[in-house]
Amino acid sequence: MKNFRFYITIIIAYSCCTLTSPTHSMDTIIHTIDDIMHENLHTLHQELETLAETLTPKLVKHISNHEESTITNNPHRLKETNILHSTSISHEEQQYLKERLPIVKAALEKMLQRPLKNEHVPKIAFITSGGGYRAMLCTTGSLCAAQELGLLDAITYITALSGSTWAVAPWISTKKPILEFKDYLQKCAAKSFFDLTKEEKLLIAHIIAVKKIYEQPRTLVDPYGDLLANRLLEALGDLRQNTYLSDQATIIENGSYPYPIYTVTDGREHQTDPTWYEFTPHTVRNFTHNIHIPTWAFGRTFKKGQSTNDAPEKPLGYILGTCGSAFAANIETIVKSVIKNKPLQEDIKTITHPIATHRPLHFCAKVSNYMYKMENLDNTGLSKKKHLKLVDAGLTCNLPYLPVSGICKERAPEILFFLDASAGHIGGELHKVAMDAKKHNLHFPEIDLTDIDKKTISIFKDEKNTNAPVVIYMPRISDKELWEKNKTNSEFKNYQLSGFDLNHETDHGFCATKHFHYTPEHSSQVMDQTMFNMITSKQAIIDTLNWVIDRK
Repeated sequence: MKNFRFYITIIIAYSCCTLTSPTHSMDTIIHTIDDIMHENLHTLHQELETLAETLTPKLVKHISNHEESTITNNPHRLKETNILHSTSISHEEQQYLKERLPIVKAALEKMLQRPLKNEHVPKIAFITSGGGYRAMLCTTGSLCAAQELGLLDAITYITALSGSTWAVAPWISTKKPILEFKDYLQKCAAKSFFDLTKEEKLLIAHIIAVKKIYEQPRTLVDPYGDLLANRLLEALGDLRQNTYLSDQATIIENGSYPYPIYTVTDGREHQTDPTWYEFTPHTVRNFTHNIHIPTWAFGRTFKKGQSTNDAPEKPLGYILGTCGSAFAANIETIVKSVIKNKPLQEDIKTITHPIATHRPLHFCAKVSNYMYKMENLDNTGLSKKKHLKLVDAGLTCNLPYLPVSGICKERAPEILFFLDASAGHIGGELHKVAMDAKKHNLHFPEIDLTDIDKKTISIFKDEKNTNAPVVIYMPRISDKELWEKNKTNSEFKNYQLSGFDLNHETDHGFCATKHFHYTPEHSSQVMDQTMFNMITSKQAIIDTLNWVIDRK
């Protein structure tokens, strides 16, 4: 959120104009911000739209002749689907858990060097934060460290939002071993985000044309997602724009990966507590109201709970763009993130209060509402609009805790690893999580934020409540003393962490959230830092795992 400092002048002007004259030329102000932030995106958007216009007639002809692969190769095209109300996980996720359990058990036995014949096998979740490319690289480094420790195969769930989705989803979809994926991602991050070859533009234009045929709305999230898919799914070649989240169902079905849960929130204005949505390889769910559809149906139009067309699933790139749409922050969020001086913050909040939930940038994803015209939802407003607006869940809380919080009892891990690459005050997002747990009456240990920004690992337990999960918190920090103590160890001989300060680079340097280009040296430092932090915490992690197992 550090890249929003220039907003404050605009926000105050926006506030004054709205409060004194609602009919004032607000569009001029908003378009000015759009031009500042998204000049490249707008230009590319226009170019690709024009190219798509030339392709659309050809696609229509191909479709009529049953030759258009994006549509005719859709294995779900002829399926009808209804939405489902349920607090339970899907049958497919239940089956996944059965496949994953022996893998988790074997990994824990090997890591802990003890048999688990009759002992309880704990459920472990990684909860990974947002933060643009920084979060993508930090998350990848942590996954690599987990592989080195033997922990990666012991994880059952991994939840992601914003930048961490850009690590987790491409890792699974490219099917690369995590250490190989680390090298691959480093090369991706070194390439310019906006540079496209003619062939790459044609791949994107083709997807735009398909959306036009089905009259699907496009916002700036669409070209943003197209660019993310082009860069981060490059290993998939010509299929990078035709890769889908539901494709991950077959990749994970044998339990070989942690179960991924990607998250966004409702982007409608005038909401103080936005609804969360989760995307898994099997279902898309309104988590607050427990309303599901199959993931392959995300993109279809619905009415009264039934699909009304055969539109193909939204591409994975669209999910990446939606999850990372932090530019859609509302005014209240921007003020809190940018203004650290409390008296000044309160003064600005007083001015902006009547429009606190307004979003200066129109950067929401806009997709067909699968709850449209459903009964028993009128009081929520969810059934009244033909389209959903979805935004980066990090704008609500930058740690996607709720899907594995215990609200869904079939998930409920005993150990929660919070891997926090968030900008801003370290520990602030964990505090939000603790408040969410309290609000939902969930079991959660007491969190002590004292010096949490000085430790590479903090562990919180409730020894009196066996239902409370253990919380392991690992933030984005560089501990110079820890590095000096361990830098001569052979396992760290290739790490270049001397003089590197991840916290400083996040606040003032190349790790700012707005940066979409990292040199190989810089991306190595970020990934190596989170690898180093976890590897040097090995004994603390092992002791905690043993404690949880023995407690049961």
